Amino acid sequence: MRMSSFVKEVSDCFRTKSANSADIACRYVGGLLSETRRKNMERMDERLGKEPDIWDDSYQATQQFISTSPWDESLLYSRIADRAGERLGGTLDSVLSIDESSHAKKGRASVGVARQWNGRLGKEDNCQTGVYSALSCGSRVCLTGSRLYLPKEWIDDPDRCRGAGVPEERIEQGLLTKLDHARELITEAIDNGLKFGCVAMDAFYGRDTTLRRFMEEQGLTYCVDVPSNARLFTTEPTCAERPKLMGPATKTVAQVAADVLRNPKRPMTTIVLRPGDDGDVEADVCAERVWEWTEGEETPSEMWLVIRRMPDGTLKHSLCNAGRTTSLRRLAGWQAARFWVERCFQDAKSHCGMAQYQARGWVAWHHHMALVALAILFQMQERMSTTAPLPELTAADIMELMEWALIRRPSEAELIARISRRHEKREQSARNKQLAKKRRRKQAENSSKYE
Repeated sequence: MRMSSFVKEVSDCFRTKSANSADIACRYVGGLLSETRRKNMERMDERLGKEPDIWDDSYQATQQFISTSPWDESLLYSRIADRAGERLGGTLDSVLSIDESSHAKKGRASVGVARQWNGRLGKEDNCQTGVYSALSCGSRVCLTGSRLYLPKEWIDDPDRCRGAGVPEERIEQGLLTKLDHARELITEAIDNGLKFGCVAMDAFYGRDTTLRRFMEEQGLTYCVDVPSNARLFTTEPTCAERPKLMGPATKTVAQVAADVLRNPKRPMTTIVLRPGDDGDVEADVCAERVWEWTEGEETPSEMWLVIRRMPDGTLKHSLCNAGRTTSLRRLAGWQAARFWVERCFQDAKSHCGMAQYQARGWVAWHHHMALVALAILFQMQERMSTTAPLPELTAADIMELMEWALIRRPSEAELIARISRRHEKREQSARNKQLAKKRRRKQAENSSKYE
């Protein structure tokens, strides 16, 4: 499918009272899918080859489209959900994954930036963090929603939030945790009509019993990682009330797993999880029925404890509220499904400019992430297309094809003019900074005279 036709299918998402910016959206998504190394607005606009006499206008239009235009990204996500659901939803193999991703940033101006955990780096870093939903089925995956996490230092400073364009209604909500955002994304997926067999999350989200009870109330099946120190009953409790002392009556997840692995009558089963670059990826998996009794609940909940031995010998533990008749193969598939959202993040950052946006405000972050999701949807549809030039196209393959289709090679004169304008803009920016310094210095001097 031509990308312009693809974007026109969702052109109503970019309509405002004064204009329809579908052409700019098409151009932006084309830039995300190109082989431009630094996918900020300036470089993408250069790469797509506007004529020199209108280049600046195009760049300014793109800035306005991303940073201040009132088009609604939630409507775009609903359209993405429609198309992703058609391709990936409606089966037991369909999995809605909730996960977070962080993007390193310098300075303090970018909305939501703070020293916080960056999973990619494995440490605290100055970054922005978003919580995302993704729908997958087998090896196909697409982002379907996003929420920007605002740390406490931002929520405690409403003026700072307003300066970054955070809406008043969001400021009034106060501190929302990542777990709150996960609940919002699950609700959004349901409201957008997505059908899936299971919800998957890592242990940060899976350890929260209130989030799991919320999913049960929605009638959802989940398979979520849990920490090894979570406590479980290995036989159904017969007492009328939850024990005040849980230690004597329960075992930790690690203890239950050790007992299962020591039982010669319950050997682990080798299951193929997914195809890999060097052949099928296999894992040793077993599952045990256990009971969890959350504080405040009248009765315990029966569920599966799914145990998988990792290649390095460590164990991954997950709780799944599926019924007793659920097959081990199905449980193992659900537990391993989060691999695909992690691969989606990897492709989005490496090939779709997910972390390379050139804007600092609230609106720009949400607009950019929705357009990245649209680019990922296009890639997914191209991979699944019966008219694709080759089977099993990768994200890099599609970028190369898009580069051939979209990029116009500039003439020497155009290239020199483009570089000259770039230098002029840098020089003007430097002059503006120097003038600002002089004004601040003069204001400080004038203030000292009256003290």
